[in-house]
Amino acid sequence: MRQAYQKDIWRTIVKTKRRFLSILIITVLGVTMLTGLKAGCVDLRQSADHFYDEQNLYDIKVVSTLGLTKDDVKALARFKEIQVLEGSYEETLVLTMQKQKQRIGVKTVSEQGINQPYIKVGRLPEKANEIAVSEKYSKAVHAKLNDSITFDEAKDSVLHQQTFIITGIILDPMNISVDEGATSFRSTSQVDDTFFVSKSAYDNNIYSSIYITLKDTKELMCYEKTYEQRVHASMDKIGKEIKQSRENARSKAMKQKAVATYQENKKKMDRQFSKAQEELDAAKAAVQAAQQAVDQPASNAQTQQAREKVLQENLALQKQQQSLTKKKREAYAQLATAKEAIDTMPKAIWYVQDRKAIDSYTSVQSDASSIETVGTAFPIVFLAVAMLISLTTITRMVEEERGLIGTYKALGFSNLAIYGKYVIYACAACLLGGILGDVCGFLLLPKFLFTIFQVLYKLPVFTLCFDYVYGVGGVALFVVCIVTTAYLACRVELRLTPAVLMRPKAPHSGSRVLLERFPAIWKKLSFLNKVTLRNLFRFKKRMIMTITGIMGCTALVLCGFAIRDSVNDLMPGQYEKLYQYDFMSVVKEDAYARIHASLAKDAAIKDYVGIRIDTVKVKAAMKGQEETVQLMVFPDDKAINGYIGLRNREGEAIPLKDGIYITQNVASVLGFDVQDHIYLQNMAFIEKEVPVKAIVQNYLGNVIYMNQKTYAALFGKYQPNGFLAHFHSAYQKEIPYAKDFAKQQDVLSAVSTKKLKQQFAEAFSLINVVVYLITFMAAGLAFVVLFTLSTTNISERERELATIKVLGFYEREVHLYVNKEILILTLFGILLGLPLGRVLSGMLTDALRMPSIHFAISVHGLSYVYAAGLSLLFALIVNIITNRTLNDIHMVESLKSLE
Repeated sequence: MRQAYQKDIWRTIVKTKRRFLSILIITVLGVTMLTGLKAGCVDLRQSADHFYDEQNLYDIKVVSTLGLTKDDVKALARFKEIQVLEGSYEETLVLTMQKQKQRIGVKTVSEQGINQPYIKVGRLPEKANEIAVSEKYSKAVHAKLNDSITFDEAKDSVLHQQTFIITGIILDPMNISVDEGATSFRSTSQVDDTFFVSKSAYDNNIYSSIYITLKDTKELMCYEKTYEQRVHASMDKIGKEIKQSRENARSKAMKQKAVATYQENKKKMDRQFSKAQEELDAAKAAVQAAQQAVDQPASNAQTQQAREKVLQENLALQKQQQSLTKKKREAYAQLATAKEAIDTMPKAIWYVQDRKAIDSYTSVQSDASSIETVGTAFPIVFLAVAMLISLTTITRMVEEERGLIGTYKALGFSNLAIYGKYVIYACAACLLGGILGDVCGFLLLPKFLFTIFQVLYKLPVFTLCFDYVYGVGGVALFVVCIVTTAYLACRVELRLTPAVLMRPKAPHSGSRVLLERFPAIWKKLSFLNKVTLRNLFRFKKRMIMTITGIMGCTALVLCGFAIRDSVNDLMPGQYEKLYQYDFMSVVKEDAYARIHASLAKDAAIKDYVGIRIDTVKVKAAMKGQEETVQLMVFPDDKAINGYIGLRNREGEAIPLKDGIYITQNVASVLGFDVQDHIYLQNMAFIEKEVPVKAIVQNYLGNVIYMNQKTYAALFGKYQPNGFLAHFHSAYQKEIPYAKDFAKQQDVLSAVSTKKLKQQFAEAFSLINVVVYLITFMAAGLAFVVLFTLSTTNISERERELATIKVLGFYEREVHLYVNKEILILTLFGILLGLPLGRVLSGMLTDALRMPSIHFAISVHGLSYVYAAGLSLLFALIVNIITNRTLNDIHMVESLKSLE
């Protein structure tokens, strides 16, 4: 009996292979969506974490406003949690590259292996005249090993030399973001590139920063809370135990050094002025003696000449005395200023930071979290539709096998055994679909996502990982849901006795529809239209299933198009509505006046405004997450007009006044609002707590706007270093102009908005690939839903369809009889799915919170047409396929099927 039972299960699978495949395909699609997007994000984090561990990236970084010393290193070394720590030197130099100025951060290679650069070609520098450069630089200038590079002369540089020999091409583990070309808008770095030299290249004993690695942190995943808790515990300990004492010690040492220098200079100045006065006094005495000699009465020519000479010497001495007095007054004024500066010398402040101070580190987490949002929302819809379709499929199968179930019960099979047949059937489809879904989700989809990640990040290797929770849990979720539907479908039938089950089930009774209450309309309908309307309400469960399935699939398809529309609208919103200038440049502060004058004479420039462009770090709490943003300071409130369109989150234009105007991207990520207090830190490590005046719209990147008065109150003297400009409307060479402008001496950067638009279009062409993926998955689900429900509809109405064939209906009329119902239900599903898709799109884009991009929901009219058209197209394709099934119905066999 057991063998016959097993054969019956197998024969049922073979006989109803279409139904079996429909459950399997729905499970494949759902599991792929659930595991694939999640797995891709986990793989990104794991790849980054593995790279950080391999390169021994720091856990804690300490910087100070007055630098750090070996005594600070010794003080930190007392903590038992610390595994390795080392002081590091770094400075920013200017390098002329292809006639353009580039700001290069020159770091030292750690002797302890902390923040070890990843070697792509060659080796790390070992001698004072060696340097390792980035791949970005080597590609830009076609640099090779053993080539030499020379930095522009810098007066305050502490490097032994300015010319170095290239020994290697490397990747900085503290910057894995692609900050060039199409994705350059994501970069907020204050330098254009980073090179590495050996410690022997520096002539300095003051560290720029101290990097620390902790014990047993490599075993932890750096993007998990456990790692953050361990690092923050050590940071708190450093802050409580030695931070203040080391700040006081450094402040005292710097003040003592300054006082000693002041006293030494004062003594030296006193000696020099005393010596000069003594020499002048001696000269005066000699002149006085000569004066007495010539004062004797005499009238010869020689005596007259001597008198004139003494007079000239007297005048010269008077001038020298006046000059000495002036120099003395100026020198002592400078000493007084120096004394005042010593008295008001700022105190050393320590900043203890974790890895969140690295922009690319936080970008990995925010990008992965955004994609995971999609990976959470879409599978929910897939799961809901899968449950509905499975319930319909298994219910129909149970109804078809009522007689067999009655026979099983009559033969003595238990209800559990009968349940088992349909549970095994559903479970087999789910397990097989789940395994295929895991293969697609953990192998194929992550590899697809890696093509996008490789455009955003410079990670040398992307690793594939299997997440047991999602891999097994995702399959188990679908198995539980679909097996539950199989149980519910069997439960009603198994309550009946074998005798009842062996008799055919009474057909669905017809019922009057609402339209019949309006005879004027009802009587004008044809016979087929009347039958169609009655059949729609006769099979209410199938009607609900079809409408719900098409509604969900249409909503998903519209979501895909909505993401595309929202991305496509970012560019005009950013570079036409908000950024209204045509050209932006950053120059050296001491060259500002000269370049300002040259722009006034430039025939291509219509108008321009001088501003200050800087970089600041923002955080909502002292120990919270921080983001690096661009700072634009305008000389007065009206200077911003015509260059930047300030709009609040509701889209209303607002003027620039005193206070901080910050963009909504960073406000959303860090979680603050208007009037909340935030912390700003400039590149000189001056940190201020300020209230937020307004939160303004911005789609790409993050900016803080303020006027000169606000800047001066926060950070001191205002010195402009940049320009925003408009070209004449007839001027068409914006990109070459910016490129040539950047080649000028003392110009640090120059870019046209036309070039930024091109880079944006290139970067976000990738989003179309994501849209196609989502649309394909949703379309596949829609097709399976329609096909399953259509075949179920035909199978449960074979006798009815055979009857109308016997009555003389042509094939085309039979097709129309069935297909019209599917098309009407599809249209209802589309009408309900489009507004649902709009709501889901809004929720999805709101959840996509990224530090560098703000998605404002936008759904174009054509997207509604495309989403509706695709769903309708699938319905027509399904109708064409099922027409063959209608043609194959055997009239005699179908009419005698109950016998």
